[in-house]
Amino acid sequence: MTEESAKAAPVDHFLTRFTSAQTIIAAAGATLLPIFLALKLDEPLSKALAVLTAALILGAFYLLWRRTHTRRLAQLARQQRIQEWAERPLGSAFRGLYSYTRGDKLPGDKRRQLAKSIATRIAHPDFTYGVVTGETGAGKSSLLDSGVAQALEEDGRFTVVYLRGLRGLSADDTIDSMCDQIRFQLAACTKQPVLIFDQFEEALIKWIPSAQRRELGNFLKQPLPGTQTRVVCAVRSDYVIALHDLRPGIEDPTSSKTMFPLKNLDLIEAAAVIEECATRDGLEMLTGFGSTLAAELAHDGRVRPPELQLVCLALEISNVAESYRAKGGAKGILSAYIVETIEATSNPSLARLVLRSLCNFSTFPAAKTEPQSAQQLGDAIRSPEHRRYDVEEVASVLEQLTRAGVIVSSAPHDQTLYSLVHDYAVDLITAATAAQSTEAERATHLLRLHLSEFAADRRSFIPLGRLNLILAKADPELVASSAASVLIRRSQNRLRLASAAMVAAVVVGLSGVALSYSKQQELARLKELGDIRRASVWQTKADEWRLKYNDSVKAVSWASGTQMRHDKIVQNIEQAERDGKISASLRDYLIRNDPDVKPGTEIPQEILDQ
Repeated sequence: MTEESAKAAPVDHFLTRFTSAQTIIAAAGATLLPIFLALKLDEPLSKALAVLTAALILGAFYLLWRRTHTRRLAQLARQQRIQEWAERPLGSAFRGLYSYTRGDKLPGDKRRQLAKSIATRIAHPDFTYGVVTGETGAGKSSLLDSGVAQALEEDGRFTVVYLRGLRGLSADDTIDSMCDQIRFQLAACTKQPVLIFDQFEEALIKWIPSAQRRELGNFLKQPLPGTQTRVVCAVRSDYVIALHDLRPGIEDPTSSKTMFPLKNLDLIEAAAVIEECATRDGLEMLTGFGSTLAAELAHDGRVRPPELQLVCLALEISNVAESYRAKGGAKGILSAYIVETIEATSNPSLARLVLRSLCNFSTFPAAKTEPQSAQQLGDAIRSPEHRRYDVEEVASVLEQLTRAGVIVSSAPHDQTLYSLVHDYAVDLITAATAAQSTEAERATHLLRLHLSEFAADRRSFIPLGRLNLILAKADPELVASSAASVLIRRSQNRLRLASAAMVAAVVVGLSGVALSYSKQQELARLKELGDIRRASVWQTKADEWRLKYNDSVKAVSWASGTQMRHDKIVQNIEQAERDGKISASLRDYLIRNDPDVKPGTEIPQEILDQ
């Protein structure tokens, strides 16, 4: 949620509680009151002010209504767009992040030729193991399911068992359980079995220890004892290095003889795919628009298939080029894809948390998590106010996100599980929900950061604010690790020493303040005593002038003022003695040495002016 939408939420919530009729009645009532007052008032200025107030109230209601109405229309438009996506035919060529499956025609001549080439190599009698590798979203799943698997089954000699990651398998954490389920499916094959293990990196992420991966390699060497089973794995290029852990079951897991690299689409291929898919879906496209779109989508001369699919899917059928410009081009469509999907749900805040919970940010690079149920997601997430969501709320949002094509569901063992439709969606979700990062994610990330700093410099430590967050929210397993325990203990000891030093500094500082205050009080006492003495000196000078000049009306008025000043000086001296600021003997001395003032003397004009 952006800062602007967060600020506007209370106003929107208030306005949405009223129907249009109720809003009109409220606006009319608030406007008629100043007008009624204007009729009762007599002064023209008061009437004008009352009418102006009524106009301002009416204008404010209109602006609030227009903003709410505009947002409602935008919300309806987003929901309508998602409804259109959900109701598109299953065989549509443009399908967002969904991959092509058996029965679909794989778009692109180059891709179809590559699929046939891989199928031919798999069908060779000596083939036992191979790996299709490429970047996230390069099209591995579509190539294998819609191209390779379909070609093998059309050959007539093979039965393909296709696994899309760990989806469809039980949630048991043991390799033996997974292997038993796969063997059961292979044993049911009536022809030569071919095992295609798509998104194989999910298994590598789940089972990291070398011993477990060796066990996984031994299984892939001979999945079904006594039967030749051909195995093809699809792995993201980020995880190719992890395939070495499959040895010795797989002697050379990354041999060039068994690797099938898949690159993103080049510009010519991308333009041909756009035009082919547009023709299949009945989209009228301007001449050269496919090349223009491919050029804008290109990264280092290559186009990622998911971005191509998302952009083309978002374009309206009636006028592709105009829609493309209206939506801000390819970049505008991609940046708005997840954001608009989230905002179109009944609970955008919950939708953000659900999508982030389906992302595994602890791996590098980040990937989607294993399939989870609505109950598991409901237990894992909390609202910003730390409120636990009901399972029904979570299930409703999951259903809406499924219809929007962001997540997919499966139902192994009579339990519906949900996962992201593709690993490529993780980056889009990260960008769209950056402000929704949970405290647990942030705490775990900070702990990992400080652990890396601690490994490089043993003197580093965790600041107090971060330490409290890490202890309260970070991954418990990571906090309990030996390196984290040492770092946390040293940080706590350092913070204790810092706290003790801070307390000592505060004590010293307060002592200094108290000493300074007492000094200031002494200086103030001396200053007031000096003021008393200076007043007495001034009175003495005034008497000297009185003795020198006589018999003047001005002298009488000046002498009266002097007498008043003299009385005030005496009062100040006596008050100072009562307050304990001077002694009684000093009081008597000051009063005794202050001459008596008698009227009748004349004072020069320059003295009077002073």
